[in-house]
Amino acid sequence: ALLTSAAAHLAFELETKHTLLRTLAEEIALQQANGAVPIQDMPVQDVLAHHPGLRQAFADLVVLDTAGRIAGLQQPGYFLRSQSADHRCLNETMRARAALMLEPAGGKGALLLTQPVLDASGRIAHVLCGGTSLEHSSFFDHAARLRPGSTGHLFALTRSGAVLYHPDRIRQARMVGTTEPLPTMARAAMHGWEGWHVGADSQGRPSLLAYKQVGNSGWILGSAFPADEAFATIASARDLAWT
Repeated sequence: ALLTSAAAHLAFELETKHTLLRTLAEEIALQQANGAVPIQDMPVQDVLAHHPGLRQAFADLVVLDTAGRIAGLQQPGYFLRSQSADHRCLNETMRARAALMLEPAGGKGALLLTQPVLDASGRIAHVLCGGTSLEHSSFFDHAARLRPGSTGHLFALTRSGAVLYHPDRIRQARMVGTTEPLPTMARAAMHGWEGWHVGADSQGRPSLLAYKQVGNSGWILGSAFPADEAFATIASARDLAWT
């Protein structure tokens, strides 16, 4: 129940960000369709300025065309504003011709959401790329507050094994299973399984481990509840029954 609540909250947050990008893309395309100015000549920076809510939803947002970046929320040098991130957002969205959610890459815990902007002919004229730092933002605050018991914790990863959130910040943006064997049920969760089992947490403590898929995002939300706390009331009841 705890994971279901946290996963629903994360799915809602992701959909809200996708909706903002989709709405912005539709506005840019509509202005071009109304014949105001050709889409390649539009003052896109002015369009961004009319949406102050974007700064609350994204740490950075850039507008890209095939010639490079043309507008953005932040000054150059911010974590998202790199040529590698720009090229990745542009190339993968052009290839898929669809909105995407890109996994963290290069050791950076940044969530990247993309949205194509179509011109009147249905071709991709621009690509919106919104980024949120998973390490420094409040994106996982709700999940952190819902930790099981007083000693348990929640974590999140992608189906490919990239760690999105973990109380141990050193583990974030790393790939699981690269330095130690991946537990069987964790691997099953990366293939769509949901449920719980008794196993060892990342520190080797016997724990109740549960996994929940976050909508259709390809994310997995997990919880680790140390067994000694999880079974404390059962152990106490058993001891009382024998005395």
